[in-house]
Amino acid sequence: MKLLPEKFIDALKNDLGEDGDLLLGIFCKKCDAHFEIGHEAAALAILTDVKFLEYLRAVQSSKCPHCNECKAALH
Repeated sequence: MKLLPEKFIDALKNDLGEDGDLLLGIFCKKCDAHFEIGHEAAALAILTDVKFLEYLRAVQSSKCPHCNECKAALH
């Protein structure tokens, strides 16, 4: 039986829980932008069978959307 993405995310939330005080995040080195690594990101990684190091490489080679938006607005 296949789960719809929304149902899969809900099941993942129930499985992982949200009892703790800590949160995983991604932080820009150039500006104050930060992004939560939430249940949706975890579900996408599981559904696409992404390995942790692949995910880390993708994040670390990405450009901050806030910094890039600011540069685009100046030109």
